[in-house]
Amino acid sequence: MKSNYVVRILIATALVAPSFSPVDAYATTKSNSTDDTADTKSEANTSNETQQTEGMDAFFKKYGETSQEHDDTEKSHPNNDKNNPQLPSKDALTSSREHAPQQSSDSSKHATRQTTIFEKQPEEANGQQRLSIIEDPETRAFINRIAPDAHEIAENEGLYASIMIAQAILESDSGRSDLSKAPNYNLFGMKGAYHGASVPFQTLESDGKQMYQINADFRKYPDNKASLDDYATLIKNGIDGHPTIYKDAWKSQSSDYRKAAKALVGTYATDPDYDQKLIHLIETYDLSRYDNPELASPLSEGSVQKPDALKNVNFQPFRVAGESANYPQGQCTWYVYHRMAQYNVHIAKDMGNASDWSYNALTKGYKVTDTPEPHNAIVFQPNQLGADRYYGHVAFVEKVNDDGSIVISETNVKGLGVISYRTIDANTAKQLDYITGQPR
Repeated sequence: MKSNYVVRILIATALVAPSFSPVDAYATTKSNSTDDTADTKSEANTSNETQQTEGMDAFFKKYGETSQEHDDTEKSHPNNDKNNPQLPSKDALTSSREHAPQQSSDSSKHATRQTTIFEKQPEEANGQQRLSIIEDPETRAFINRIAPDAHEIAENEGLYASIMIAQAILESDSGRSDLSKAPNYNLFGMKGAYHGASVPFQTLESDGKQMYQINADFRKYPDNKASLDDYATLIKNGIDGHPTIYKDAWKSQSSDYRKAAKALVGTYATDPDYDQKLIHLIETYDLSRYDNPELASPLSEGSVQKPDALKNVNFQPFRVAGESANYPQGQCTWYVYHRMAQYNVHIAKDMGNASDWSYNALTKGYKVTDTPEPHNAIVFQPNQLGADRYYGHVAFVEKVNDDGSIVISETNVKGLGVISYRTIDANTAKQLDYITGQPR
């Protein structure tokens, strides 16, 4: 065990200047190197702070209030309604510890809203990573359950049933989230109150550069049908002061579901990849067939597509494999806990935030070294190689290459709720902590 090494890292991190959060903030894939000089740190920190500001300003300039760098008289985007209950205010998305996504559950705070997890398959020959989602029997059953009502409502209101069903899958994790189940029945993550009824949850927002965790009140419905009806009312009637904010998602105003999906980015959700996620769900489950006048037959069992990369190792598409644990759904800690369980490796349910994992692993009797092995948890301390400046980051070692480089998987680096893969070179890999779990 390397207790001296771990303690040295923990002390040092208190002196490092803030960095940016995990979304799109990761060590470069092919040439990771570090420079400990003061000038390099200063330049990096200045760059990181600029990226934080640019991320927020770019989002709000395009979808919300005008940029801080622009004159107050500049006209905002047509969809910039400050009263939109679906979008947080600019003041709510601050680069502070209060809004940094926590990686360990706190019983004194509201539960975190659960949404569907996507996966970017390991890099292909052209260096691209394609977004994917593993077909799921529970999702097919969920589609079959809500499709009749969704189809009828969409036909009556001139909407795309495919979009409605895809949003319900995404926003409710196929009906598995606490917000979508009894007694809440909120399938679309709609904020506010329904006939005076609401329920508080923590939720994650993204501006494309950073993630933010905020508290919000969500509508509480008597049943799923009421949730579907209320969603259609919102899309058709818009919001106070802007009744046509969602008109580009109507069938009469868009040529297909792809155009309709794009109209929801920045108006319904802050996630810049929101349209791509909806399109991928529609194409994976053939939801466009519900856009026809006649109700399509129920979905039958489909085939699961395996990734082409990493085929020379025991690679498994991600699934929730562990027991209930003290990690919010979708966070890096939650992902690594369940990813290790997939390979019959146990890590404790109460390891805390990522920055606590190395120390807590030592106190709990796990082996912690600087030598990676397949199926290890890999720990990034706060600010280390672009990790979250408050809570750090953890990932999973998929493969150790002959040259000492490693292939890892992780969440929320390539987008909100997205599992992605990257390669870390051998020299950089030696700077990190690796936790070996125990056989299950």
